Amino acid sequence: MKKYDHDIIELLDRLITNRSDSSTKYEKAFEAVILEEIGKIDYFKENPSLFGTYEIEEDSLGRSVVWALANHKMKKTVILFGHHDVVNLSPTCEIDGLDSESAKQYLKENMRLNDDVFDGEWLFGRGCCDMKAGLAINLDQLKKATEKNPNVNVLFLSVPDEETESIGMRKAINLLKKLSEAFELDYVLAVLPEPHQRKELNQFVVSTGSVGKMMPVIVTRGMPTHSGSAYCGLNSISITIEIVKAIELNTEMGDMLNKRMTPPPTFLKMFSIKESYDVTTPEFTVAYFNWLFLKDNLERKLEQLRELCKWSMEDAINQFNYSYNEYLRKQSLPSYCECMNFDFEILLYQELAQKIEEKFEMDSLYHDFKEAYSHLANDEFSIKWITYLIDLLKPDHPMVVIGLLPPFYPVVDSSAFFEAHLSGPIQHHLKTNGMEMKHDPYFMGISDMSYMKKMHHDPSGVLLQMPEYQKRYRIDLDNLDIEVLHVGPWGEDLHQKTERVFIKDVIETVPDLYELILETVSQIE
Repeated sequence: MKKYDHDIIELLDRLITNRSDSSTKYEKAFEAVILEEIGKIDYFKENPSLFGTYEIEEDSLGRSVVWALANHKMKKTVILFGHHDVVNLSPTCEIDGLDSESAKQYLKENMRLNDDVFDGEWLFGRGCCDMKAGLAINLDQLKKATEKNPNVNVLFLSVPDEETESIGMRKAINLLKKLSEAFELDYVLAVLPEPHQRKELNQFVVSTGSVGKMMPVIVTRGMPTHSGSAYCGLNSISITIEIVKAIELNTEMGDMLNKRMTPPPTFLKMFSIKESYDVTTPEFTVAYFNWLFLKDNLERKLEQLRELCKWSMEDAINQFNYSYNEYLRKQSLPSYCECMNFDFEILLYQELAQKIEEKFEMDSLYHDFKEAYSHLANDEFSIKWITYLIDLLKPDHPMVVIGLLPPFYPVVDSSAFFEAHLSGPIQHHLKTNGMEMKHDPYFMGISDMSYMKKMHHDPSGVLLQMPEYQKRYRIDLDNLDIEVLHVGPWGEDLHQKTERVFIKDVIETVPDLYELILETVSQIE
């Protein structure tokens, strides 16, 4: 087994043994761990005003963004950023809080993995890959930036909540603006060391943008009936099932650019709304899904979704009538053309809201509703609000309402900047070290890069389909327009117990690339 005695690995081990599970007390407590590491650096001992935390207002967990600035009294600044939260696995994950060697030993004894995984090339541990290795690299580069003076300022940024709604990065936009004004900083580039995956040992993947993501929610209202009289109504579950079948893994809903396609939509949750058990079919069934995009035509995408919901409703009604006729035929009852005619509506959320505004004072409704249900999470709150508005309409027919749930991630692309300034030096460096660069224009894992740079097309019109847009869920899409770059270590099995990161990338490949990037950016006129 190879033994690595390296500052970054020792730092990474300290980070791994301190838990930072998303949306828990550990996430908040981990801020002190980062601050302690920054405070060990001589430069920040002498300049304590150049690092600290930026509190996230009205955050139930009291979380903050951690920042530190290696300020060389110049405008040109590179941001090294990432997140310190780790996705939750289970309440009793056996390797939570274990150092890398202990986690490795546990996995070796309890999990079926190929022997070569344990050959000393990989480091194990909760969050080691996503993304405490990147955090360790950023902290190491911050320290070096205070010692070497790379002719460019280095701003370290670590945010919470990336694994859920990215409130950390959304609020960090305000911090970046304040720091820019206070220190006269010009943000040239933001570098994210999220992990990448590759198929070849000597291949290194660099991404120059990040896929966009929206999360449509489909609220279906059926016609409730006693389950013993199933043909006297229309079950909201049957409608939703047809919608899910039409959307799940539908490649026609993906985007294709440069021979690269987004993963197709996939559902995250589906449920019926019933306060308690009874034999009545549910009035409301809800489903929501991830929809990744590379192109800016989001209005067209929502219309595509509306059409799929319309066809799915028609399919559900046709299947209902076929079943009803079969039910009659099998009892030797008259069945020919015994069809139920259901009028129905397929609405976007804003269309539903407009119908309500014709009859009610919307601001007053929202105020009272918020008072009653402010304890709910954003997704639960939005879904309950939509069903509440539908109830106010008292429709006598089936209905589907399409809205959006938080979070929203814009699609961003810095390929032009990369090709002009960084592609050549990075490609040459990797080739010199026996590696090949693979340029992937878009990081498909969803990332906080989305909030660093503007979309080509303003998405605010589409975001109006999100009930909580600029209310409980705030997002500033205009303040920043910073070039982005994803350069991170090779990792495998993200969000699993067997998560691991390739050690050579952590201690050598990525740090060397960082130094090259800082030097190259410092020379850009």
